[in-house]
Amino acid sequence: MSLRSIVSQSTEIRKQLLAAVSGLLLALSIPKPGISVLAWVGLAPLLISLRKTRAGQAAAYGLITGAVYYGVILYWLSIFGYLPWALVVLVEAAFMAVFAMIASRMLSARMGWLSFPAVSATWTVMQWARCLGPYAFNWGSFAHTQANNVSVIQLASILGPWGIEFLVCLVNLAVAEVLVCGPGRRRIANIAISIGLPAAVYVTGWVAVPAANEETNIKVAVIQGNLERGMHDTDRSPARSFNTYARMSLKAATDHPDLIVWSESALADEIT
Repeated sequence: MSLRSIVSQSTEIRKQLLAAVSGLLLALSIPKPGISVLAWVGLAPLLISLRKTRAGQAAAYGLITGAVYYGVILYWLSIFGYLPWALVVLVEAAFMAVFAMIASRMLSARMGWLSFPAVSATWTVMQWARCLGPYAFNWGSFAHTQANNVSVIQLASILGPWGIEFLVCLVNLAVAEVLVCGPGRRRIANIAISIGLPAAVYVTGWVAVPAANEETNIKVAVIQGNLERGMHDTDRSPARSFNTYARMSLKAATDHPDLIVWSESALADEIT
């Protein structure tokens, strides 16, 4: 085996690992554990792997990222069987593969700064495409990763979830550029984007959040019975379900909520 072949294989393995790391970081940004800051850097390893990469290889790296990402965050689909889980993961990962293939071409086309908005727009369009059709399923978007970040999520009231998709992808591109480019003005500019843009979004959202008004606020207790799978197949399931929710509601009532809400699956039998 020639030295060139060994180096080529080593580079390929490194890029595959980067793609897998991207999927893992993005998975950790989704509730739970919901480490939302990871969404701003989690796509960067994949973006780095797409540099100087052929379209077919880029699609493969995107598929790896998507398989790890959706495989982790959609683990709960396995209650319907491993085959349905695998099929959904594969379909969702395909969107990531298409994004990676297009992004690799843009990053290799010497578009300069235009590649940043172009790639970010491509990511946003792919997330929008996941919402289309009878089998639309967009769980796992960047907007979801910021659900618990009150200051950042305020941006959705102005730009919708797509604005968040665009901005988070843009920051990831800047982070990737910081990690691979040498010292100079270009690196400084990317550092400024990597730090300045999230900071600006956070401060803007923080200012936009209205001061809490105790007179208009109400306390809501949301009851989630978390009933085990298969319980609804037994004759006693309606009574067991009701008793579980009643017991949890009585416990929640000790905090004097204004409203107690049960989940849609609380009553396991028809009531009409």
